[in-house]
Amino acid sequence: MTEESRESSFFQELPETFVPFHWHGDTFELPPGAKHVARSTGCVNQAFEYGDCAIGLQFHLESSDSSIRRLIQHCPDDIEQGTFIQCPG
Repeated sequence: MTEESRESSFFQELPETFVPFHWHGDTFELPPGAKHVARSTGCVNQAFEYGDCAIGLQFHLESSDSSIRRLIQHCPDDIEQGTFIQCPG
C-alpha cells in the first residue's frame, strides 16, 4: 500500500501488505487524476482510486480455492513460466 492509501476510505481498511490472487496478462497506466494506492515488485500499478466513485484493482479479492482451481482447469494456456508465476500444482 502507498502513502495515499491511508487517505482512502476503502483502502485504509486493508493491511499495509498482503498477498492477493493474480490472474492477468495485461496491466494499465493510471488514469489522470487517480490516486496510486498499491504497488508490488511484480506489478507497479496494483490499485488506484479515482475520486470517491471508482477503484481499479490489478488483483482479485473475490477468488476462492474452488474458483482458482476452475481457472487452472479451464485456462491452462494462460499459465506461462515467469518470475511471478506459480506452477499449477
